[in-house]
Amino acid sequence: MSPTTIYLSLVVAVGILIQNYLSRRAYKKAKLLPHIPLVRFEDNNTQERYITSTKDVMHKGYIQYNKMGQAFRIRNPVDEGSPQVIMAKKYLDEVMNASEDKLSFPLYSIQV
Repeated sequence: MSPTTIYLSLVVAVGILIQNYLSRRAYKKAKLLPHIPLVRFEDNNTQERYITSTKDVMHKGYIQYNKMGQAFRIRNPVDEGSPQVIMAKKYLDEVMNASEDKLSFPLYSIQV
């Protein structure tokens, strides 16, 4: 076998391992919020669609859930394992006034 073939085989193997790791990580994280409804596009649910048409899916979630005071989540095109959660307006004061021990991004980052 030539050095080029060995090198290409190694690159492909590493790529497969990285993809496998990332997809497992995304699957595990997504399972953390099964109680929050997921709003998605009916037809073209690709990453590109979320980048260009987030307003449409946000409006759909608002009509379906937020208007009734319920949170919903949408796909995060940047990090598949961390969906974006949109909370109802009624929780705004509670979130704004939450103490660091109740709601802390740095503490959450350490736990994840």
